[in-house]
Amino acid sequence: MLKIVGVQRKTGEYQGNHYDNIMIHCLQDECNPPCIAGSITEFIKIKYAELGQVFGGAMKTDNDFRALIGMQLIPFYDKFGRVLRAEVVDYVEKGGK
Repeated sequence: MLKIVGVQRKTGEYQGNHYDNIMIHCLQDECNPPCIAGSITEFIKIKYAELGQVFGGAMKTDNDFRALIGMQLIPFYDKFGRVLRAEVVDYVEKGGK
């Protein structure tokens, strides 16, 4: 699973095509192979127009995105690497904290 640590919206044009994406920045809960130090990070890119489908209609305002910080994310991808659905669950630190 991935721990959500940041959410960013990026808009603009690339080669004449408009884009509007949500970037969800995460920490991986495991390093494989093991990390020498620290944590591994990654981001999940979701087209803004597909947020309703990906989150089942749950993300409507910036506050909804702010509430994601500290939660865990389980993304489900299609064969091209596009996020089709994302499941968000409460984050519990190891040791029950």
